[in-house]
Amino acid sequence: MKNFQHYYGAHLKLLSCLSKVIQNRFVFILVLDEVISGALHQIKMNNFDFL
Repeated sequence: MKNFQHYYGAHLKLLSCLSKVIQNRFVFILVLDEVISGALHQIKMNNFDFL
């Protein structure tokens, strides 16, 4: 935990700068990826159920 806090503290400024630039796009991509993965998984499960 200490290592994580040290790493996070060392990169806090960089992370805050990057987050302002990419946060919206990154979150959108993550959500979109989750939705697509969930949909594909559901389709596969449904297809197996039908078979």
